[in-house]
Amino acid sequence: MTPEEANSLLTRVLDGLATVEEKARLLAWLEENPGERGEVAEQISLDGLLGVALEKDTGTAFHDKLSSRLAVEGKRNIFVSISTVLRLDHPAVRLAQGPLIAALAWLLTRWLLQEGDEAGIANLAKASAVAAVMALCVVWWIAGPLPVGAVSLIPLAVFPFLGVMDESQLAASYCHPLVVLFLCGFMLSKSMEHCGGHRRLALGMVRMIGGADGKRLVLGFMVASAAISMWTSNTVTVLMVLPAALAVIDQSRGTRISTPLLLGIAYSAAIGGMGSPVGTPPNGILIAQADILVSQGHLPRSFGFIDWISVGLPVVIVLVPLAWLWLTRGPW
Repeated sequence: MTPEEANSLLTRVLDGLATVEEKARLLAWLEENPGERGEVAEQISLDGLLGVALEKDTGTAFHDKLSSRLAVEGKRNIFVSISTVLRLDHPAVRLAQGPLIAALAWLLTRWLLQEGDEAGIANLAKASAVAAVMALCVVWWIAGPLPVGAVSLIPLAVFPFLGVMDESQLAASYCHPLVVLFLCGFMLSKSMEHCGGHRRLALGMVRMIGGADGKRLVLGFMVASAAISMWTSNTVTVLMVLPAALAVIDQSRGTRISTPLLLGIAYSAAIGGMGSPVGTPPNGILIAQADILVSQGHLPRSFGFIDWISVGLPVVIVLVPLAWLWLTRGPW
């Protein structure tokens, strides 16, 4: 390893990006080439720095130890990343990012929208407030200084004071039937995961359809994934079924079952999500939009849970076998 490579690897170590193997390789190189230490680290105590880096502490704990070590030695390390110096990962900094971006969104909205009559000025004030609150929530969702659920309640607490909506309208939005429907779906998914019902359903489907043949095994997993996905989200369904599928793949080395099985689980989870209103969020959004169109006279009537299943379930029954035939085509 050349000094330039060691220099680059040291940067990764001090930024917390290096693996344990890379750290050990750098330490071994420094022990074998003691004369290169000054050139690599600019006379900084590499033994102390790498000793900190090789500990199991990661993230903020590692940066704190590294910064304290540098302060004691009184030397400046050019390899410490900007994020470490500015402490962009500090909770206070992540918390302050939200109001700053919200203020920028408020100013940008005021600048982009033109003021007109009194009604236009009132709408501009509401639009600016909504943009600021939306930016605040998005930044805090991404940065994570507060729990996601707590951030989601910010509009409920702020909009009445800003004159955007009153309390009754906000409460009705938070308790919309669509929100309650998805809440029930999430509770059902969590309870199924807690009691192991998803595993029992998947294994039962595979056992019923037959697992001796590779093609039938893929079909069993696809049927199980579609059935579970009708009542839980597509992503959760895949995460539930994937461990069992990986165990089957591990026991079936040398066969071509891995690709059809994994793709079949993904495809059938997406197909099964169309079977019920709680299978995937777009279904509920479509139902809500249909209610709006009914109120405007563009549709004769709205459709409920049974109406959706009466249309969605036949689609699932047709598409899952078609996807299975396509994935398992050819010789096995």
